[in-house]
Amino acid sequence: MVEGDRRDTAGADVEDAASVRRFLDMSLDLLGICDLETRLVEVSDSWERMLGWSRSELLGTPLLDYFHPDDLPRIEGELAALLQGLDAPGVTTRVRCRDGSYRWVLGNARSDLANERIYVTAADITDRKGLEEALVRQVELEQLVVSITARFVGTEADGMEDEIVRGMGELATALGADRAHFLRGNRSLDNVSYFEWLHPDTGQRRQEIDPMVTEWWFDTMRAGTTLRLDDVLELADEVPEVVASMKDEGIRSLLHVPLPFKRSTWGFLALVTLDRPLGLDDDALALLQLAGESFMSALARADDGLALLNARRELEHRNDELERSNEELERFAYAAAHDLKAPLARIEMALAATPRPEGDAGLLVDVARRGASRMRQLIEDLLTFSAVGRSGTTAEEVDLDELLAQVLADLAPTIDATGAEVHREPLPTAWGHRSLLGQVLQNLVGNSLKFVRDDVVPRIDIIGSQDASGTTIRVTDNGIGVDATRRHEVFGVFTRLNADDQYPGSGIGLATCAKVVTHHGGHIHLEDGLDGGVSVVVWLPSPAGDAGADG
Repeated sequence: MVEGDRRDTAGADVEDAASVRRFLDMSLDLLGICDLETRLVEVSDSWERMLGWSRSELLGTPLLDYFHPDDLPRIEGELAALLQGLDAPGVTTRVRCRDGSYRWVLGNARSDLANERIYVTAADITDRKGLEEALVRQVELEQLVVSITARFVGTEADGMEDEIVRGMGELATALGADRAHFLRGNRSLDNVSYFEWLHPDTGQRRQEIDPMVTEWWFDTMRAGTTLRLDDVLELADEVPEVVASMKDEGIRSLLHVPLPFKRSTWGFLALVTLDRPLGLDDDALALLQLAGESFMSALARADDGLALLNARRELEHRNDELERSNEELERFAYAAAHDLKAPLARIEMALAATPRPEGDAGLLVDVARRGASRMRQLIEDLLTFSAVGRSGTTAEEVDLDELLAQVLADLAPTIDATGAEVHREPLPTAWGHRSLLGQVLQNLVGNSLKFVRDDVVPRIDIIGSQDASGTTIRVTDNGIGVDATRRHEVFGVFTRLNADDQYPGSGIGLATCAKVVTHHGGHIHLEDGLDGGVSVVVWLPSPAGDAGADG
């Protein structure tokens, strides 16, 4: 090669290098070139714009040093694939900024083993990740409020206060609060119910509550004011003595949610943090108000239940009092479900309007959609449970054998699909409501077909007997069974002892059976079944022994 050709080639190399540099400088995404030891040999200026690292600081350092420690095992697995000549597309991970914080990126990498290079690109998805995580948190909080409200339906009056404190603790823990306070009182505040939950590690009191602070809480509640303070010092000019007392108690941030006036009572729900801002958005605020209203309704129902209990002790034969109590419980269930539908509808609309992204973000959106669907099913099942006892029919003698034949015919597709062997003996008659007793048989046989063991042919035995006192039905299977120490739990509303993804359902089937059987004046319990399975035993009284099924 002549001297002139060399100069031309060198000039072209310089021009190519300058073009590559300009290309790197113009990129909004992170661009980098590493050797096979992941040491950076070239980077774009976007590293400094996005993460704060200068080019001189990055060159020669291992790229692995900048990933979040929790993500390193996965990144090392991707690196192993790169060193075998494979690509690493669509990798979601966290990259460390110069100030020590982390940003989420979606990266791609390709190796050039012949030239001992690895080429990396990454786009900043921190904002999108934050929105996705916020949406998932909102769905989880919505589901928590549904669960708390559903538990109130199945709680006796004397256990309601403990259930409210439990719900307060669950809400506070989910939202990162150290303390939760709930108050219900009349206008003159001469009849007040006050509850508080303190985090066992971080929420304990340093001193007794200052009466001045208590009075300030009452004034705030009377005014119907919502307070959302990242720092209570924001009130220093308005109520300096109150703020000083709060600071002595270690309070940093608080949220005060007034609750609307209902049944001559009003109240508030408040959350407190001691060393950090609470930082809740408007959607979380709306859910907290909904939770507070459910606390108010639960207390009202508990008050009515206790009053009914006292009245029943004096007037044991006043069946109209018992009927009014049951009607109020059903109205509460309908009201609770109705109140929960509005925020759930907003969540479902937002999810429906959100395009499904690729990768991990799409999985998160799928989780959120399944969660919303699950919540809607919970609400509908709650309505089903509360409707038991309002059949509108008259009790009669029911041919259980004929009723079972209809149930088995309805379940024939499931029986065929599972290959189940159903063995039955002729069932006697029973006194009750045909539709409700059919629902019991449907749920019991359906559960035996659902909770089966892998690689075991399902078997279901159905037998019955009758004597002067009443009728007994046994549905026995060889399924997964129920731990003897937990058998009493399965009749609770929305109680599930197995994972949703393994055995789908809302957990209301046996609760409905128990309510129907109780409505007929009978009882239901579990015993050992076949080969580790379970046997559900139902006893229904004869018409001479109970009048409960006539309603």
